[in-house]
Amino acid sequence: MEKRIQKLLLSKVLKLALKKQTNALTTFSNQLSNSYPKIKPPINYDPTLNPVGMDVGTTRCCVAVNRNDGINVVAIDNIDRPLPSYIGYEEKIPKCGKIVCSRIKHHFKSTVFDIKRIIGKSFGSIVIDPNWPFKVFEENGIVKIATIGCENIEIFLSPEEITAVLIKHMKKEVENFQGQLVFEAVITVPAEFNQTQINATIEAAKLAGLETINILPEPIAACLTYASQQQIHENSTVLLFDLGGGTLDVCIVKIEHENLHILKSCGDQYLGGRDFDTILMNHFLAVLKEGYQIDLINDSDNAKLLKRYKLMLLCQEIKHDLQTAESAWLDVSDIDPNFDKQIIIKRDDFEKLSAGLLLRIKFKILESINSLNLGLNDIDFVLQVGGGCRMLVIKELLKSVFPNSQHRCTIDPDWAVAYGATLYSYYLKTKAVNEVMEEVVHEAAHPQDLEPVQTIPHVEEPNTQSEPPSAPIQEELDEKPRLHTKDKIKREVIRFVKKV
Repeated sequence: MEKRIQKLLLSKVLKLALKKQTNALTTFSNQLSNSYPKIKPPINYDPTLNPVGMDVGTTRCCVAVNRNDGINVVAIDNIDRPLPSYIGYEEKIPKCGKIVCSRIKHHFKSTVFDIKRIIGKSFGSIVIDPNWPFKVFEENGIVKIATIGCENIEIFLSPEEITAVLIKHMKKEVENFQGQLVFEAVITVPAEFNQTQINATIEAAKLAGLETINILPEPIAACLTYASQQQIHENSTVLLFDLGGGTLDVCIVKIEHENLHILKSCGDQYLGGRDFDTILMNHFLAVLKEGYQIDLINDSDNAKLLKRYKLMLLCQEIKHDLQTAESAWLDVSDIDPNFDKQIIIKRDDFEKLSAGLLLRIKFKILESINSLNLGLNDIDFVLQVGGGCRMLVIKELLKSVFPNSQHRCTIDPDWAVAYGATLYSYYLKTKAVNEVMEEVVHEAAHPQDLEPVQTIPHVEEPNTQSEPPSAPIQEELDEKPRLHTKDKIKREVIRFVKKV
C-alpha cells in the first residue's frame, strides 16, 4: 500500500479512537435513539471487533460475545451461563455468583443483592426490603450500603462500587473466553431507568475497567434478538413484554423499513419475579405463625433473617413447580426440624395471591396501548422475555389480554437481552469501521478532493523520523497519483485495519 494511503488511514483510525473516547463520556440521552436497525447475526467472524453485550440483572447477570460460530452466551459462573447477582465481602477480594449463594448460611451479613433496585436512586425513593442482610443509609446526600467485610469489620460502599464487582467479573470471564482484553461493551438497562440511574450504571462500568460504554434499553435488546432470529413481518406492531427478576418493561415497537421504531416504553422498577416469591413467602410466614407458632415476621436477628432468606429460596422452587404442577408444598421441617408437616398450595391459590401483582402488570400493558390510541387487536406480536415469563399465570394473562396476537417465547428469556446487546455492539463496531473505510477509499481514489490532513497531537507515526515534524501530507498528494481501483484500495485498507 502506498505510504500516502497508510497515512490517511492511520489519521482516520486515530481520529476515530479519539472520538470514541469522547463518546464514552457522553450522557445517556446522547446514546439512545427512538429508532434502531434490524441487525442480522454476524456471518463473517472478525476477532478484531470483539463485540460484547452485558445484561446486569436484578437477580442474575448474563454476557454474550461473537465467535466464529455466531453469537455465544458465555459461561461466567464456572460452567453456568447466568451469574447470580449476589456479592460477598467476607474475604479481602469480593466474590459474586453461586459461590456467594452457597456460603450465605455462614456469611449472610456479608452478602449484598438486589443492588439494581438501589443504584442511582435517592435514599427517599428506595424501598427498603426487611429481608436484606445489609443496611442502606444516607450520608451527606449520598446513598451508602453497610455490610460486614473481612475480619468481621463493617465496611461502607456505594451502589456503584458493588455493581462494579459484577461487571468486573463479567469482563474478566469474557477476556478469558476470548483471549483478549475488553475495554468496550454495550450494557443494558431497564426502559424505566432515569438519567441518574444510567449515569450511576456507567460509573460502575468505569470502575470495573471499561472505557467505552454504550447503553441500550433491555426491551430493545430483546427485540433485536427476536428480529434477528425469527420472521417478524414488515409493518408489524410488536409488544415486547420483559418481566425480569426485579423489573417490568413494556415496550411497543413498529417494524418498518428494516428499522425498529419505539412507539412507547413504560415499566415498573418494583415489579418482577422476586415479588411473586415475596407473595408466596408472606403467605407461608402467616401460615407458619398461625398454625405452628413459628414467628419469623417480627424479629430481625441474624438467625431469623437467615431463615426468612431460606424460606424465600424455597418459595422460588415452589413457584417453579407450579409452572407445571397443579400443587406444590413447603416442608415445615425445612424451617423447624421439630415439625414433620407439609403446607400445600395449589396453583389456583397462587394465582389468587398474585392478583394484585397481575393487576399492576395488566395496568402497565393497557397504559402503553391506550397512550398510543391503539386497540388490543393492533398488536401483531407479543414477545416474551425475562425469567418471569415462565410462570403460567403470566402466559395466561398475556393471552387473555391479546387473544388475537401471535405470542412468542421461543428464545431463552435468560439470555435474550445479552444476545441483543451483543448484536448492537457488533453493529456499532462495524458501522464505525465501515465509515472510516469508505472515507479512506474515497480520498485515496480522489486525492484532488482532499484538504490537508492535520497531524494528530501526541502521536508518532511509524517510519517518519527523517521527515520534518510539521511536513504536511498534502506534499505527497501533489505528486502524480498512481492509478487504483476502489476494490484494490478497499482490500488494502482492510488488510491495514487488521494490522492496526
